[in-house]
Amino acid sequence: MTESPRWTVDESCALHGRAIAWMLGLTLPVAAVAGMLAAACSAPQTWTFTGGPWWSTLWGVVGWAVVVDAVSVVPVAVGALVTLPLTFALGRLLGRVRSARVQVVATSVLAGVLAAVPVAFGGVGGLVVTVPVSLAAGAAGALARRGQLRSARAQA
Repeated sequence: MTESPRWTVDESCALHGRAIAWMLGLTLPVAAVAGMLAAACSAPQTWTFTGGPWWSTLWGVVGWAVVVDAVSVVPVAVGALVTLPLTFALGRLLGRVRSARVQVVATSVLAGVLAAVPVAFGGVGGLVVTVPVSLAAGAAGALARRGQLRSARAQA
């Protein structure tokens, strides 16, 4: 796969738009539910099952994912805006790289690392939130870049 040697701001914005859609549409809700389940498994004595049918619990989990998504819309959008110059710089650096895998991995690492930056300000307690969000951002970045490369290949 070849990429155009001139990466533009429009391409960076398109990548961010795709990444936000993946983040809010899939990776963040999955990370929120996985984080909730991991917390329940790590300290089962602090969680109580109140009984009821299985669909009641399922709706609670879905509700949790929706709430996390709703609360995260503004921080995700602000984070995307703040990191746009770094995505642009990465795109320019990778302009001549032919390997789609390298481009996808580089985008994923950049997104995950930038999402982890709040750990520096939040201390150890911030790890509980930042690790799943960082993983979700990395996955969203990878999915967005892969989709962008696939669209470019289809148009060529």
